[in-house]
Amino acid sequence: MSGLITLGLIFRLGYPKKMYLTSKLRWNKFKYITFPLVLILILPWLQGGYNFERHSISSVTYMFTVGFAEELFMHSLAIGLMILAWGESRKTVLKAAIIGSLIFGVAHIIAVISNPAPGFILFKSTIMIMAILLSMCFAGLVYQINSVWVAVLLHGLLDVIAGWMGSPEILDMLNPSEWTLKLSFWVLLYALPWGIYGYWLLIKDFKKQKDAHN
Repeated sequence: MSGLITLGLIFRLGYPKKMYLTSKLRWNKFKYITFPLVLILILPWLQGGYNFERHSISSVTYMFTVGFAEELFMHSLAIGLMILAWGESRKTVLKAAIIGSLIFGVAHIIAVISNPAPGFILFKSTIMIMAILLSMCFAGLVYQINSVWVAVLLHGLLDVIAGWMGSPEILDMLNPSEWTLKLSFWVLLYALPWGIYGYWLLIKDFKKQKDAHN
């Protein structure tokens, strides 16, 4: 529902193209989805292998729609509004992506207020940093491909696989109230390449622009 509300708001504002909803796809840039797609597809192996027993149509639909709503709100509406306000230079896009990613990460730690257990705080802090890194990657993909929909699809696929595929024993180990520093290390080790790749996607054209002026 929140995704549909965000979608309606964007069209109501009259900026669907500026917010990467109806903009023309850069088909030659689709090669950039290869790296995050590989990271998504290897995730189940890190969680004990592909396992479809925990899946149901309703659970898959729910997990996918979470990514749909988050991408529309953050990488279309929020970042789009920042770019509209500050201008559409490459540096502005990078600034908007960083601020948007920080906001996205902080939004994932709010639940700590309702559960101050040490393990849970560590878990949410880890998820916050992971969300920032993943958000940078999605922002870079949206910028390069010129469409939020590729990020919607990848985010939805990631949420489905991360939450519902893998060994039941390993998934049950990922208990927020019993979270450990070792788990945080492995989660952030997985997330770090996402952030580095996203940052590269956002700045890679800067050098080309400078070289063209030399």
